Amino acid sequence: MATRQETSKRQALLDGALACFLEHGVVETTMEHVLSRSGASVGSLYHHFGGKEGLADALYVECLGGYHTAAFARLDAAPDAETGVRAIVEHHLSWIVAHTDRAKFLLAYRDHEIRPASDELRSLNRVFYGQIERWITDRAHVELPPLPVVISQWLGPTHSFSRHWLSAQVRITPADARPFLSDSAWHALGPLFRPTTG
Repeated sequence: MATRQETSKRQALLDGALACFLEHGVVETTMEHVLSRSGASVGSLYHHFGGKEGLADALYVECLGGYHTAAFARLDAAPDAETGVRAIVEHHLSWIVAHTDRAKFLLAYRDHEIRPASDELRSLNRVFYGQIERWITDRAHVELPPLPVVISQWLGPTHSFSRHWLSAQVRITPADARPFLSDSAWHALGPLFRPTTG
């Protein structure tokens, strides 16, 4: 079991790495950058992460895990399908505002050739998408398209907008975009679900 000091050192490395990756880019960031920013030792970095790539993978998993946990909490609390579909769009938009640095890192690292493929990441995605699929299946009244197709219809436009907003290519805010993106998601997915009875 990790001691409080070890946990603190690990988190300092993750926080330092996030700042460095955003400042220099994932590839251009050196171990010296991270060690200087975090105040940690090279031994601590290797002990916790095995090197820069392991550190980047762990940061990716931590950021994505936080996003997933909050997203499914919103979905699980939804009283009906429409509320749930809209809640995920709204969660995504509010999350990128509240965690802009983490959102930028997820976007940058996912797009890069050293994209993570750790067992922890695969497990994280398997659990999350399994939960999403069960939630949809429990409320559907038609044969469902493959899950990636459903997710693309659900969050594709929101992801696209988010990329533009995070890279400062659009002036419209996530709050302003939310009504249209939420309506679009429900318009696309609504026919899959059983009608809500009054």
